[in-house]
Amino acid sequence: METQTKEINSPLQKLVTNDSLLLYLNKNNLNFQLTPSSGRGIVALKKIEVNELVLKSSPLGFIPGKNSIDKDVCGQCCVKLSDTKRFWCSGCKSIAYCDQPCQLSSWIMGHKWECQYYQQQLLKYHKHAQNVVSKNNPGRWKEDTTAHWQEIVMLRRVCLSLWALNYLEIKAEQLTKNEKQVYIRLKLLWKAQSLLVSHINEFAPDQLAHFEKTAKIVRNQLELILPRYRFDNFGWLPNLSELIKLQAQFHCNNFDIHDSQLYAMGQGTFPIGSLFNHSCSPNVLVLYQHQTDHLTQRMISLCPIYKGQELTICYIDLIYSRQRRQLLLNSKYFFDCNCNRCFNENDDHDKLAQWIGLYKNHPPCNSPLYTAKFTNDHLRLVIKNFDIEENRLSENSLDDLVTLVKCIYIKNSKDVANNSQSLSKDFVSALMQLFIQDIILPIERNTPPKISKQVLNHLTTNSSEFQSLTSKFSNCLNSSDWLSSIMLGMTILTIYYLSYPLYHPIISLHYLTLTKALYNYALQYLKSHPSDMAVVYSCLGQWLKRAERMKELQVSETDCLIIDINQLRSDITKEISISSKNT
Repeated sequence: METQTKEINSPLQKLVTNDSLLLYLNKNNLNFQLTPSSGRGIVALKKIEVNELVLKSSPLGFIPGKNSIDKDVCGQCCVKLSDTKRFWCSGCKSIAYCDQPCQLSSWIMGHKWECQYYQQQLLKYHKHAQNVVSKNNPGRWKEDTTAHWQEIVMLRRVCLSLWALNYLEIKAEQLTKNEKQVYIRLKLLWKAQSLLVSHINEFAPDQLAHFEKTAKIVRNQLELILPRYRFDNFGWLPNLSELIKLQAQFHCNNFDIHDSQLYAMGQGTFPIGSLFNHSCSPNVLVLYQHQTDHLTQRMISLCPIYKGQELTICYIDLIYSRQRRQLLLNSKYFFDCNCNRCFNENDDHDKLAQWIGLYKNHPPCNSPLYTAKFTNDHLRLVIKNFDIEENRLSENSLDDLVTLVKCIYIKNSKDVANNSQSLSKDFVSALMQLFIQDIILPIERNTPPKISKQVLNHLTTNSSEFQSLTSKFSNCLNSSDWLSSIMLGMTILTIYYLSYPLYHPIISLHYLTLTKALYNYALQYLKSHPSDMAVVYSCLGQWLKRAERMKELQVSETDCLIIDINQLRSDITKEISISSKNT
């Protein structure tokens, strides 16, 4: 992931010889270009429409997440394996695959060399490492050893991919069709890897010492794996200093792999994807998908991108405040972000003054729906519990703030505000229509929403507060408290709209969850309020339509997420038909 120019000038000069990489980018209507703020970047050679597949590439290696092991996911494409359909390596019986093409591709990319030693020497070493850490750090050995073992496996697999590339290059005239495909893929990926910055001089001495320790372990493992080959003479594998540099590149460039529902699956080395620069207002989204015999990283446009415009991705979660984002980017990637969002955001504004001004303009609703009634004294108590130094609310004030935000939703509608009885009776129809008209539609039309941005931004200032809000939301869903789920879910959705690009999948996924909550609530609510059926199902339709944007991101129709969306659509349609007949 490119950020500085001092290590970029040299790679740019190498581009003359990197014809295949340039051709690959040009084939996808992309090209390299020097940018004033972040060195080398990737720009569009033609206009790209929203939700268009921009680029796809493969990894040099990947590792499953900390909560998974190699037996849980395919050893080649990271797809979660079913209990009934998995193909085991017939040699070591330690690695499983989703199908035979993945198994064959993994064999060519390096497993053929580590296979006979995998279950014996390497697993013995793993057990020994656990014992060593257990003696030195009782109670922590499992977590520490797993994390370090993942680093070892990643480095070893990437090194074996380089070994495979050199091996295939020597026998180029006798390559099978599958071997030729792997060879072309590896050659392209290693050219991209050679262009990546490492920031090796930015790391602390203890981190470099850790890299060196890992490099020596991997070097020893490779000597076990490849005893028949004098790889030092061939120069097929990196030396110790190059292994250290590779780890520094991993630290600054590797990606977290996630599934279609954005659940973490592991980490991967995707050199071509790492060529894209960062922005807190990205125009490209990173997704992952199984393709034939390997895992693919897919770049999808989040908005129209014009000819000559740079394509950017986001290296961190966009939910954070500017201050938090800058801290994360500087500590992990060694740069300060100067994108438009960071430049325009003002984290120094007085949120308390904004709250007081907002409160005066929009006094709270007195509906019996809310148990917490805001008075001047109550609001002062919320302000008093605001920790100036930590720039956050205390834990016991979070409910007050969430309730205040709910009240602001209601007060934007004069009809509802002047008739609390109507609010209680027609809650769903009034609130859903209000939420769509005053919050969501303005954002989707690129106009300011009627709700104060400053109040909602507070919830994203500190990650623990937002996690508390989402935790309450999950608890309400799990306990079938559909009404509270809808209220909390709309607050979270508004924060998502203010933090993420319009077509980001997290918004569609949240709409899907909200639609399920509203559907379940509607089944109860409409029994006593049948006159609201048209409005409620209209809202359900609008929310589900936004959830179906996941299909526009080219997610496979066989993906469990798409199956879930289609099933919900079928259930709602069926329920509407039944309700219509009964009325």
